[in-house]
Amino acid sequence: MKLFENFHYEAFDHPKPNFDDPQTRQERLRVRDALLKLNDMIWPYISQRQWDLHRHRQSIHYVSSDHFIYLEDGTPVVTKIDSMWLHYGKSPQQLDYLKTLGGFDYHKLNTDEYFNAFYLHSRIQFYINSECLRCWLLLATDKNYYDRSEYLRRLYRSQAERDKLFSLIIRLLNKGFFYEIGDDKLKLKTGLTQDQLFKFIKKDKGGLYSGIVKQYDPADILLNIDNIRNEMTANLELLYPIYDFMAFRFKA
Repeated sequence: MKLFENFHYEAFDHPKPNFDDPQTRQERLRVRDALLKLNDMIWPYISQRQWDLHRHRQSIHYVSSDHFIYLEDGTPVVTKIDSMWLHYGKSPQQLDYLKTLGGFDYHKLNTDEYFNAFYLHSRIQFYINSECLRCWLLLATDKNYYDRSEYLRRLYRSQAERDKLFSLIIRLLNKGFFYEIGDDKLKLKTGLTQDQLFKFIKKDKGGLYSGIVKQYDPADILLNIDNIRNEMTANLELLYPIYDFMAFRFKA
């Protein structure tokens, strides 16, 4: 038995991402329910570890949207839904602090209504589309500002920072992870050197998604109901120290 069955993946089959009718929404609601069940499995573990890793301040946004959303001026936030995710990231206090700094994330948006821009920041998310399930440390979206810029600034300026990151990345080698920047992927395997890693990281820039991923085929036995909690908490143990290194925030 699996937490995520075939029908969960099928909720994102073409052309469903472009639809928002009641039947399609109902399929996405079943995905949301499964992601919330995963949250019930792993949030107590995260809380017990006392990590600086948080759920969205509003429980309705623990999981990404299952329906189309528009701002008050009619601007679409979501015009298609080809995936959904459960995510953990910065605290409300950290987001409020970043809001005072301004920047690209908040250039033309009412931040109080725009989900506090939670999804624009570094986070660890459990992501599902029509093809796979991902455990994904997302450094930056195409619209992210502070996390990527500060992370790259530190790595370019300091060998000590590059050493620290590489020491964290080494723990992921041969465990199925890859570093992803846009469409480029770097497998995290034995033999990877710090120079190779940093050369790859230099490709990162605004307008791209970037982060570290472990991806699962829907049939993977590690996603069985008896395995998935232990599998995902083991991933969190490996990814959280890197999230802590990447994320631009003050301690709150």
